[in-house]
Amino acid sequence: MQKRAQEEREQRSLQEAKELETKGIDIDLIKHWITANTDAMLKNQELKEYLEKQVQAKDKVETEMLEEGDRMTELLITKEKLEYEKEELEEVPEAERDEGRVLEIEDQLKDVALEINSITETLDMLEETLAFVQSQAHQVEEEIESFDLDSVQPLSFSALDSVESARATLKTFFQVVLDLNIYKRDLETKCIEQDENVIRLTAGVRTLEARVQYMLEHGGQDGYATQVAK
Repeated sequence: MQKRAQEEREQRSLQEAKELETKGIDIDLIKHWITANTDAMLKNQELKEYLEKQVQAKDKVETEMLEEGDRMTELLITKEKLEYEKEELEEVPEAERDEGRVLEIEDQLKDVALEINSITETLDMLEETLAFVQSQAHQVEEEIESFDLDSVQPLSFSALDSVESARATLKTFFQVVLDLNIYKRDLETKCIEQDENVIRLTAGVRTLEARVQYMLEHGGQDGYATQVAK
């Protein structure tokens, strides 16, 4: 019955297409116009969402660079203070000099130098990342600017101003939308089925893990079966 209903629908569609063709209405042209412009608008929307992500990534990188820069400033101030203190200690006569403090300052200066080098490497990496993100954002902005809704050309064929052509256009448009919704529903159904399969597989794996663990702790499969029965 489903096969027969499908065949009847296809026959009706062919008959309607032939009738419209005799009136100068090109259904394929209408479908192409709807699909092409819809794809263009969807791509534009995707580009805007991608651009937003790139801007967020750019802000994050810039924040990290500011934080690393603040750390660098603190370390440079600490380094300057330690070097000044070391110079003062070295001006003291050797007999009165606090050699222990001098050695301690030298160790602290080594640690500060290592941290400064680490921050420098991090800043270099962040600068490269920022340059890449800015390049991507600039490229996307150019693509977005190249698309203009006003540039979408209206349908133009001989029977455009007839009632039949208006009906055909609306019917074709809603059919395209219906096809997209059916595809979306089928895709969502498949995703749900895959999620359910993953859940079942995960539960099975956990059951096997629990079984193996119990057998390791109590020994033998009979003990596990008895415990499950209880």
